Amino acid sequence: MLTYNHVYILGYCGGEPRHHEAAGCSTFRVATTEVFKDKQGEKQERTTWWTVVTWGATATFARDHIKKGTPVNVMGVARDVEWSDSKTGEVQKTKEIHARMCVVLPKAERSPERGGHVPEQGGV
Repeated sequence: MLTYNHVYILGYCGGEPRHHEAAGCSTFRVATTEVFKDKQGEKQERTTWWTVVTWGATATFARDHIKKGTPVNVMGVARDVEWSDSKTGEVQKTKEIHARMCVVLPKAERSPERGGHVPEQGGV
């Protein structure tokens, strides 16, 4: 069976990207929001925060063009990452999107009538 790891998200950057010059990468957080109706028919929203890692020319693009609140289209692959907490020594796990491409989208007016908003919580 053939499998394929591809992630495609449209969302808003939650904070200023962090550029790591020595590693040649940039990281930033992106919020996506899904809107749905619950069992009672009430409108609900669920926001998910994604950590995005970019390398090379894509990292330079992120550093130069993506800012907090920027609407972005991110395409890449999902990766599991483990590290040891420096204070507790416990192994931590998270998922990241390793972006192959980032596109800055035009800002659209967002209103409750159009079904969207820019999430308030920060990122990075």
